[in-house]
Amino acid sequence: MGGTFAAPARRSVRADLVYTAVGQDVPVLFVEVDNGTEGPPILADKIARYREFFTRRVTVSGRGTTGQQDTLLWRTVWPDPGRDGHPPLALVFTKTMGEEPMRARMRQIAELSTEHWAGTWRAAYQQGEERDGYRDYGQALPVLATTLARLTAHGPCGPIWWRYGHRGWQTLADALDNPDDYRAYRVRDDARRAAEKTRQERENARRQHEAQERAAKAARLETLRWLCPSCDERPYPAPGLVTGGPCGRCIETERVRAEEEAYWDEQKRAQRLFNWPGRK
Repeated sequence: MGGTFAAPARRSVRADLVYTAVGQDVPVLFVEVDNGTEGPPILADKIARYREFFTRRVTVSGRGTTGQQDTLLWRTVWPDPGRDGHPPLALVFTKTMGEEPMRARMRQIAELSTEHWAGTWRAAYQQGEERDGYRDYGQALPVLATTLARLTAHGPCGPIWWRYGHRGWQTLADALDNPDDYRAYRVRDDARRAAEKTRQERENARRQHEAQERAAKAARLETLRWLCPSCDERPYPAPGLVTGGPCGRCIETERVRAEEEAYWDEQKRAQRLFNWPGRK
């Protein structure tokens, strides 16, 4: 693709109309009129050529800069639209036909040109089974479709546009918007971060509360300790212990001593009965 605006080369595009309405937030809108004489593949190819045209760069001089400056060709004539992607392209279908055939024609052109208007999906978040991201329209060509009948009835700013990739008829402003771009992802991501922060604060509060409960319980137990009469240790209250009585270790020591004494008493009785040698 080459040439100039006055003398375009082969495969260059020349819009049927370039619409600008700065006050309506439409710095530039390229319009391609379809009278039904060209098939969907040809129109899809035109979309591809528009996208190629919008990436063409030239070197210019002046304009308050020193030396030469590399810039997009279309920017030497029209202002920046101020949104992601290339300037939008509007397809206006003028041929009279039924609603369903017209929708089918629009859909077929959309399917054949998907790679040029769909943008690129950027996966930006994954946590377990949850995944999220956004669509990057930085190199995409926004394509809007309508009919001459709708345009005549409602004007260019009415709900007459089907933006490829959107659902239903929209106003021009809504059709030019990208509701699934990084802005929408950022809102969801901020909400996730806020929810995670709230969860962490609640978890920290729970852990702090449990630590305080454990400390309070330990303090209460400390006030209930007593002096063991056998070893002078200070036991904590526990099942099987009697306040003021021996501690658990002393009770266990006494139990073992009693069992051992009972064992040797039994041995002595057996020795006397059967005259066995045993412990003296």
